[in-house]
Amino acid sequence: MTQAVAGALDLLMQVAIGLPIPIKLPLPTSTDFDHFFEALGRMRVLIEDEPIPGHAIGHLDQAVLMIQTSMDLIHIAASHDEIEWRYDAVHLHCAAAAANLALTQMILNGQIE
Repeated sequence: MTQAVAGALDLLMQVAIGLPIPIKLPLPTSTDFDHFFEALGRMRVLIEDEPIPGHAIGHLDQAVLMIQTSMDLIHIAASHDEIEWRYDAVHLHCAAAAANLALTQMILNGQIE
């Protein structure tokens, strides 16, 4: 897992645990990625019921999806040709996830509407 993905996951876990209805994600392990991917999928369903503004839910959902995509791209790159643009895409998706998580936090903290 790249540093970019680890950083995005750390931010996601911080936001998730601070939600009105906290969501605790398991730590990803190299031996049980499927379990972690399922947890991210469940998180996308659970956040729909959070008592937070809809646009915060949208940003949080986008962040989770971008992290899932990043992790999938890493798996593809490791299983096939390690094409540099795949890793560039991982970094791009992680940066977008971090931006969406920052927006989520700003909405939840009342800094923006």
